[in-house]
Amino acid sequence: MKTFTKCMLMITISFFAIHTVHGQERNQNVSLSNSSDSAILMRLYGSTDKNNVTYTRPIQEGEREFSAKDSITFRIAFSNTIHLAHQDYLFVITEAPNSYQQGCAFGYRNFYFFSEKTTGLVLIDSIVQEGEMPLGDVSEFNMVDIGKDKKALVTTFQNSHGYFTNTKSLFYVTLGKLTPLLSVNIEYNNADWKIPETENNKCTAEKSSGTFEIIQDEKDWYDIKVTETEYGFTKGCQETYVKKVTAFIYRYNGQEYIEKKDQVEKL
Repeated sequence: MKTFTKCMLMITISFFAIHTVHGQERNQNVSLSNSSDSAILMRLYGSTDKNNVTYTRPIQEGEREFSAKDSITFRIAFSNTIHLAHQDYLFVITEAPNSYQQGCAFGYRNFYFFSEKTTGLVLIDSIVQEGEMPLGDVSEFNMVDIGKDKKALVTTFQNSHGYFTNTKSLFYVTLGKLTPLLSVNIEYNNADWKIPETENNKCTAEKSSGTFEIIQDEKDWYDIKVTETEYGFTKGCQETYVKKVTAFIYRYNGQEYIEKKDQVEKL
């Protein structure tokens, strides 16, 4: 599989620089099915901006290391009702871009778990980031079934600074915890940085693409099929052609997804 970019590696490192806050129950006067961004922001931060979809506060001293801004703005990046441990929760992600480092957009990403009680929504648990992490060019999230009564959050990291990379990562979701499962290289292309001097020179650029499929069956944890396409370049990096297409099967071993060496298929 393709080696991750430096920004992508920093995501993995930064993901563990977060802490979980338990037992913070705060009454919410909105329901799981009728929870607007403004209502959630009001309950999390106590107020919203005039547009009702963001919350801005003065930047704190520890947030100034890579940013010259005077304030930082949070928004709802994703919200979804999720069934965990026989109960429905509203799962919310907030984001706040703050700086650019090594060509990557950096900022803060926090995770919240709400439940609905007779008093309304209650904040049950949260995963609050302590430092900046790479956010990339886009913020895309979705929730998928990863096994029997198991959910995974799929995040997308995309960076187009110098070379293009798009990576999807799967995290097993339990109350107050996100466990990394697998990352898939969806697209990688560094041709813009590898342009040879003449059209007759050998092209040393790299390009690949990939897809993943969750194989739903009767297993407690579903297998994941990853298909990777490796491309070659003609002289001068003028055109690309398919060099190799390979399918990998990943299976959960009790701690993580690992590649099944006996189930690699060249297509």
